[in-house]
Amino acid sequence: GLVRVHSADFSGSAPAFVLELLEGGSLQDRLRRGTLSVPEARRVGGQIAEAVAYLHAQGVLHRDLKPDNVLFDAEGNAHLTDFGLARARGALTLTQTGELLGTPGYMAPEQVLDPRTVDGRSDVYALGAILFAMLVGSPPFQAKTALATLDKVLHEPAPSLKSSSADPLAAQLDALCAASLAKDPAKRAQSAAAWGEALRESASAGERGRGPLLAGLAALGLL
Repeated sequence: GLVRVHSADFSGSAPAFVLELLEGGSLQDRLRRGTLSVPEARRVGGQIAEAVAYLHAQGVLHRDLKPDNVLFDAEGNAHLTDFGLARARGALTLTQTGELLGTPGYMAPEQVLDPRTVDGRSDVYALGAILFAMLVGSPPFQAKTALATLDKVLHEPAPSLKSSSADPLAAQLDALCAASLAKDPAKRAQSAAAWGEALRESASAGERGRGPLLAGLAALGLL
């Protein structure tokens, strides 16, 4: 689920990389044509979560998950790219004071306040924001300026996916999305793998009702 690097050249003044060519465009390109159906959002979200879980298993945080950084291959499979803000877990972050690291509409509150405190749960927040965007067409928090967007991220409750999406099936994913976007990292999925597991479980929510889904989320420590 990661864009492959075929070769790299560090001999010049700036590194050069030869990357895998993915001809399916980005998730953001897809969203410009309209929202995804719930089954498609679940499929794409699961692939992204699997890639993020792999990164975390290697000790790497992405820190800039967003639709622009999800590319599709010719078969429509999702791949993560753009690791410009990625860092190894526990590594020092060498940035100027006040420098913004991330994309406002997809940044977790703790990433806004202090990028040095982020962990895998910050990427889980972004997974929830991407899921919301796939079904609504825009991130959960959006304003005219980056500063106004960040203020919403920090202080406003996340909008309900159920009420924001025109797809009635979005109710299947409402609880997961709400848990993903919790201000407190301790109230989110504690790993991308757990998030992906809850997303898979939601596939049967339409047949069984929301009760089993909520119970499954609670069992995973999401609620």
